[in-house]
Amino acid sequence: GIRDDLVTGVQTCALPIYDVQAGYFGNTGGAHVSSGATAETACAEGTFSTSGTGACDTVQNGYYASNGSQTYVSSGAIAEEACADGSFNADGSGDCDDVQAGYFGNTGGAHVSSGATAETACPDGSYNADGTGACDDVQAGYFGNTGDAHVSSGATAETACAEGTFSTSGTGACGTVQNRSEEHTSELQSPDHLVCRLLLE
Repeated sequence: GIRDDLVTGVQTCALPIYDVQAGYFGNTGGAHVSSGATAETACAEGTFSTSGTGACDTVQNGYYASNGSQTYVSSGAIAEEACADGSFNADGSGDCDDVQAGYFGNTGGAHVSSGATAETACPDGSYNADGTGACDDVQAGYFGNTGDAHVSSGATAETACAEGTFSTSGTGACGTVQNRSEEHTSELQSPDHLVCRLLLE
């Protein structure tokens, strides 16, 4: 509309003033400006603005840019949300990636249920069937694997040791049960060995 300046008597055009919307930043054709903005631009990948005031904030590692309803958006994000269990985001850009089977989500150590920044293979003696949650211990009498053979890391299942094999801790491959030979057994039971053994006892 037109307005009159009472001091000078000059008529000027008044441009409408708009609020910058959430997920955007005010600018003059480039970077954010704190005043005198002539345009608004959507926050770029890996950034967000909850109110449209100020520059867009960087999404932190282990999180993703969101529309505020737990849905990833590549631009115009109004929130950041933690990656759910079974997913991770190393640098805050893009959507969360799924943790692969045989691995667990973490931030550089033990499993975390949200906000993971990395995935790490389950160590020997443990397994994870789907990448969600922490690794489960392989029970004694079983071995960790991704199919039929033992794997020393990244196991996705546990399988019972086959007949004639054993595992006392669930770590490593199943060992073979040692059978004494008949010759060795009869040798130990010979009268000479029995006498020696009795003397030693």
